Amino acid sequence: MGEPPARVRLLAADRGFGALVWSGVPNAVGTGPMVALAGAGAALGAAGTAAAVLWLPVAVPAGVLLTAVPPALLWWRLRQRRPDGPRRRLHCFERGLVYVDPPAGKVYAHPWREVRLTVRATTVASDYTGVPTRLRSLDVWAEGAGRLFSVGGGELWTVVTDRVTEAGPGGTL
Repeated sequence: MGEPPARVRLLAADRGFGALVWSGVPNAVGTGPMVALAGAGAALGAAGTAAAVLWLPVAVPAGVLLTAVPPALLWWRLRQRRPDGPRRRLHCFERGLVYVDPPAGKVYAHPWREVRLTVRATTVASDYTGVPTRLRSLDVWAEGAGRLFSVGGGELWTVVTDRVTEAGPGGTL
């Protein structure tokens, strides 16, 4: 859990939201896939360069792309993790939440009693087995702001549902 930026801490203190409970990016993907992609790209890039003698016009550009793209993606991913980075960030406090949406240029601050939750179920076909998979997501709504974000599960689901339930009326499932 990262520490929120100073402007978020000041806004939360101003609204009397209390101590920080959870801070981060809702539904974030870790850097593990990027590291695996970088390793695969390096191996394929080396193989592509070795095969350049046989298939020069295709092997060299493919090798360069597979070697250069994963580090660029990893750089972009790490840039997104900065506390003041361009990604949407959620900061949950004891008595409210602050949701920062840099692409829209907005900051939402709501006490938990103004937050409403809805559970949405979706069925998707499996990639290779054909067996449908049922997924649940938690949509978080706030008065005057509409739907802020969705949560697919895990620790954040628990934090949000617990806080809204404790706050009482307004936050219903």
